[in-house]
Amino acid sequence: MHCLIETLHRHGIQSAHRMAIDPIVDFPIDYRLLSELVKVLASDLAGLYNPARPVAVQLDHGLALALLDLSLIAAGIPQLTISSACSASDAATAMAWSGAQAVYLNATDMVRLRHAIPMTPMPAGTGRVTFRSIRSRKDKQVCVPLRYLFEIAASLVDLSEPGHFDRHLALQPTWMLSEAIAGFYATILAGGTYVMPPAKRIGLANPNRPDFERMVDSIAEMRITSLVLEPTLLAGLTGVLEARGRRLPMLARVIVSGGPAPRALIERSRTLGLPVRVVEDLARSTWMAAFEDRPEMAEGRG
Repeated sequence: MHCLIETLHRHGIQSAHRMAIDPIVDFPIDYRLLSELVKVLASDLAGLYNPARPVAVQLDHGLALALLDLSLIAAGIPQLTISSACSASDAATAMAWSGAQAVYLNATDMVRLRHAIPMTPMPAGTGRVTFRSIRSRKDKQVCVPLRYLFEIAASLVDLSEPGHFDRHLALQPTWMLSEAIAGFYATILAGGTYVMPPAKRIGLANPNRPDFERMVDSIAEMRITSLVLEPTLLAGLTGVLEARGRRLPMLARVIVSGGPAPRALIERSRTLGLPVRVVEDLARSTWMAAFEDRPEMAEGRG
């Protein structure tokens, strides 16, 4: 059993009534209930799927996605993560390339797929399967071992204080590796609360035009202590805080990943009291670490 799931079940015993997931608009789930739900769902999944082929997941960010993510890990079933914004043709290409055996969609519970032969064999121990450059017709399947995901998440926990993970707000979906590693998995390892409200509640009803004023208000109202965000989101939050002359004193951990962050932006945000820490693009660094260990996983080579 992987360390993340072992830690989850330990929290279910030792910190049973601590909140694990808070959807804000629904009842929060404590660690005891989350542990039990993952055990039951993982058992069902293990009976349904072949661990040698991935299951595709294209769900909106929310409780269902979080439960499925943890349960697939517990069942030893690799996950092909597909952005909810991905086109139907690109999603079909990714599923065909990887030989996905089923897909979980927002519109339905689960759809079985024809037995497809993967274009590239999937190495043992794979936890996540992602694709790069689908639109360029140079499909690059990236198979990331679970142990890399958890080792990086654990290292980020070790570099933080326990209270930093009290309430982590998911501003980004967990199909993004940076949020999955530094947000979701790290929060579970630390025994914190993963806060995942509907996008409209945190100013992301239109992700291409975030409502940063609403986002700032939500961070304060929900007593958020931790964030993982891209430089564009940091720039928007910083601009609102500067314009309002406002502070977010409860924030204890702000991880910036996903692209180059201008030094001037980092300095402005730190002047406002934001505890910003820039981490090298987690997705790229995870891919590169996997490639160095298993070169055959890179560039679609089998």
